[in-house]
Order: sequence, then C-alpha cells, then structure tokens
Amino acid sequence: VPTLGGIAIFAGFSIPVMLFTHTNDFMIRPYLMAGAMIIFFIGVKDDILHLSPWKKLYGQLIAALIIILLADLRFTNMHGFLEFQKLPYLASVLITLFAIIVIINAFNLIDGIDGLAAGMGIVASVFFGLWFYEVGQMELALMACSLVGTLIAFLRYNFFYSKYKIFMGDTGSLLLGFIVATFTIQFNELNITDNATFL
Repeated sequence: VPTLGGIAIFAGFSIPVMLFTHTNDFMIRPYLMAGAMIIFFIGVKDDILHLSPWKKLYGQLIAALIIILLADLRFTNMHGFLEFQKLPYLASVLITLFAIIVIINAFNLIDGIDGLAAGMGIVASVFFGLWFYEVGQMELALMACSLVGTLIAFLRYNFFYSKYKIFMGDTGSLLLGFIVATFTIQFNELNITDNATFL
C-alpha cells in the first residue's frame, strides 16, 4: 500500500490557498506555506528513506519557528486559563512552540488506523472553518474548506476502498497537524467580540 497520500493532501490544500488568498490583510500566507513545505519534504523523505525522530523534530521546530517568529503567530493571551491572561513574549514563544510540536506529533501518532487522522482533521477543520467564516476571516475559512475537501477525497481511497488503498504517511499526518496547529493559534488569538456574535 503506497504511503505517499500526503503528496495529494499537500497539493489539494496548497493550490487553492496560493490561488485565492492574495488579500493584503492575510500576511501569514507566505510563512504558512514555507513552514508547510518544510514539513512536507520532511514527511516525503521519511516515507521514502526513513528519518530519525530527532531529524524530524528539528524540521518541525524550524517550521514552527517560521510561523512564530516571522509571521508573529503565537499565543499572546491565555484568556484566564490557569489564571493566566496576557503572556510575556518569551513565554508566548515557548508555549506556542510546545503546542505546535504536540499537535503535529499527535496527528502523526493517530495515523495508524485507517481514516482516524483524516477524520479528526475533517472534524477540526469544519469547526474552525465555520468559526472563521462567522467572524469574517474568509481567507482562513477558505484554508479550512480546502483542507476538508482534500481530506474527504483522501478518505475515499483510505477508508472506503479495500482494493485500491493509499495511506497518508508522515507526509500527510505531519502536514495535517501543522495546519491544524495554525488554526488553533488563530482561533485563540482572534477576538470574536470585535467581529461577530457566535452562538
């Protein structure tokens, strides 16, 4: 069974994002795609030649730091969780880095069962996509929709077919975790009261 389904997931997600998110307000797109490409090539190499866990971790750290330091996308406020509110810069960077690495590897670990990682990715992306749409973040909503459509197409050949199967491999699971981690940070940082009322 081929384990390079992540290539199709990357293409199905990145092409709509590159074509339809060109607004000046959406400044994180180049950094997101740069991080996604690093994750993608790490996954491809691991699926073909096998990488050590430490090398995969180094690549994940580089991709995460691109998002955190260059795109300035990080947790800046805990909104009262564990009685924390606004975070100092260093704590913000470290917590965000930890969260991204955990989410990436969580999706990687659950990829052993057909349809599980993709199914979880669909559930998360539908939730985030609806929320982004409600608060007027159309570029993020489009990203979530692109991921949902890609994963649904992937599930057809992963979960529903017994003869012609394909696995997403590390290429897909690492990329999926990276994108969902980005959605999670955006979800935390967007102030819903300034944009829409969501019930």
